[in-house]
Formats: sequence, structure tokens, C-alpha cells
Amino acid sequence: MPFEFVHTVKRGENLSKIGRLYGLSNPGPIATHPDNKVLFYQNRNFVIHPGDKLVIPWPEEKLRKFRDLLTRLIADGEATTQRLTASLLADRREVERIENNADIAAFLLTLGVGIGALTAKGLKGASMTNSEAVQWLVTDRLLMGHSIASMTVRPSGDSRVWRFIKRSALGFMSPSYYSSLYLAIRENDFDIAADGNTAPIDKAIRTIKTENDRMNARLRQKRTEVEAQMGASYYRNRI
Repeated sequence: MPFEFVHTVKRGENLSKIGRLYGLSNPGPIATHPDNKVLFYQNRNFVIHPGDKLVIPWPEEKLRKFRDLLTRLIADGEATTQRLTASLLADRREVERIENNADIAAFLLTLGVGIGALTAKGLKGASMTNSEAVQWLVTDRLLMGHSIASMTVRPSGDSRVWRFIKRSALGFMSPSYYSSLYLAIRENDFDIAADGNTAPIDKAIRTIKTENDRMNARLRQKRTEVEAQMGASYYRNRI
């Protein structure tokens, strides 16, 4: 989309006067603009008459300011997205921490034993932290499960797969299992059953990034159009 005005000539006006009205120190860009070619094709004196319509390109300074504004908006959008994403990721980590602590507590309460008792029973040859106890139980169930017998590497504690397996393996002992299932049903979004209670936060992060990418694509396209017009040959013409 070109950046221009359309001016209807009034009595007493000339190209120089009209150019100054729109911020052009020399009317050359008006006289040689492609859209005005028909008007001035055989009119080398550039005479105009009341009622004539002229296409007036934005002055170069206006284009530069607009380009700089678009550049700032793009940068601001990126900075805002990073700031919001960082805040949401912090919230996500807190939700995971609370969820994990609740699962550990429910696991130990259900078994009715502490870590020391687990170690004494010979379930593991060294003392285990609460998190390790949960991981041990889940891994033990994985090894026994025929449907996932092909898994040879134990998933890491922070992965999406691990969190899903933890909820599924602990089953009725896992508060996060029921809360994520309830949330999935309520939101009619069964990705939540896999992602757990952090799914809404993940969705918000994706939405923010998608919207920022969409807006910045439009801003970059507009900036490209501005820069293309800034390079137009008619800005170098003088009369």
C-alpha cells in the first residue's frame, strides 16, 4: 500500500505551493510520480488547473519517522512477550513445585511409611529423598508394564513425559492426577490430561507468542513497504 495523499487542485494553487503544503520542499516527486504521469505526459511546464487530482507521496522525513516507529513497535512487542513469558514460566515452575510436593505427600501418606522405612525394606540400597521415592515407584511400575516394555531410558523428572507417567503410575495416590483430569473435563481440552495443571499456562504462553509473531509479521511487512517507497526514484527528481 503506497503512502500518499490525493489532492484536488484549487484556484490559485501551483505545484510548489501544494508540495510545501504536504511537507515537500521541491515538487519534483509530485510531477514525476507514476500516478500523475497522464496529467504531465505532454505538459512539460507542469501546469495544473482547478479540479485536477494529484497524488502526493509522503515526504521522505515522514516515511523515516514512520519506519522508526514500526521498528520500535516490533522491538517493544518482542520485549513485552519475553517479559510476560518469563513471568508465566515462573508461575509454571511454582505450580509444578506445589503439584510435586502434593503428590509426594499423598504417596507417603498412602503407603503409611517414611523414606527410612522404605530403605529398611530393601527397596533401594541407599536412602532416598521424597522425590526419589516417587521416581522409584514410577520407574518400578514402568519396568513391569508390558505396554511400555520398550522404554529403556527412564524419563527425566522435569520432562512432560515424566510428569504424565508420574500421574498415571501413582494413580489414585496422585492429587495431580485428579486435578488435571477434572481440569481437562471442565475445559474440554484433553491435552490437559497429558500436560497437567500447567497446561493453561503453557497455552497462555503459546497464545502470547503466536499473537506477537502475527503482529510483528504485519509490522515488518509494513516496514518493508515503507522502505520500498523510500527508495522510489521520484524522490530524487527536482523541477
